[in-house]
Amino acid sequence: MPEPLLRQLAEDEDYDVRKATALRPDLPGDLLRTLVTDPHTLVRANVARRLDLPLDCLLSLATGGDPDVLATLARRTDLPASVREWLAASAEPLVRSAALQAWTVPESWLARAETDADPDVRSALARRPDLSPEVLERLAHDESGTVRRTLLERNDLPDGAILALAQAPEPDLRLQVASAEELPAAALEALLTDESTDVRTILAVRPDLGPERLARLAADESAEVRRGAALAPTLPPELLRQLSADPNAGVRRTLLTRRELPAEVIRELAADPDEGVRLLVAGRAGLPADLREQLAADPDENVRREVAG
Repeated sequence: MPEPLLRQLAEDEDYDVRKATALRPDLPGDLLRTLVTDPHTLVRANVARRLDLPLDCLLSLATGGDPDVLATLARRTDLPASVREWLAASAEPLVRSAALQAWTVPESWLARAETDADPDVRSALARRPDLSPEVLERLAHDESGTVRRTLLERNDLPDGAILALAQAPEPDLRLQVASAEELPAAALEALLTDESTDVRTILAVRPDLGPERLARLAADESAEVRRGAALAPTLPPELLRQLSADPNAGVRRTLLTRRELPAEVIRELAADPDEGVRLLVAGRAGLPADLREQLAADPDENVRREVAG
């Protein structure tokens, strides 16, 4: 771009234009120094992002009091140590959080952030990849749900932290834990007795639950949880029979959505008192002739049509 046009754009009345201009690699040095003192904070923040910004410009930006600019600077590691420390201890939570997003930070900052009064700062700490298992476990007990939710973005949590999150006071957080790909045995046990039926229902369809835990959920007081158990990837024969006799018709109907069922279970359900159950039996492929005849004489017209169709 011709230099005269660059200079014109750097003085445009629209700050978005100046903000975009501030990031151009072909910006003359004197124009860059002009934008360091731009009246709009977002323009100065963009200047602060430049990797090639001279040190005196960085220090000039640091003398301002705008949190957005200081937060941008706090993420940099090419500032004097004293300036970085000053930014990391800023009165503004936004700046303290940004300082924890730098590529490397001193150990003392991590320890200080763990006891920071602002949950956003502790959340920024929870995202750092260099935290020890002990710190992660302590953050899992943090008083702020924001911090605990941030931890769930990680895939390297120690078992103690996962157990703490499985016992968190927020139902949606426990639901997210119950949906995780892998869980330690202690967390599974804690979630089995969760007060939320949604959590127990999600738990019931986990492939790693094991027959003993699944049996407990198949006998749950909530029909919704038992319905989840009917959808479990693997159901032992005794649980199949138990659920086929469940007092809730919705559980029995759900069981019939399984592709594979023992022939005796299908026969029992073909005589079920609930017409919805019989309808689902009638719609199954490969029914023996005598069972089709039985359903063709069903008292419900919809069942008769289903088996005929």
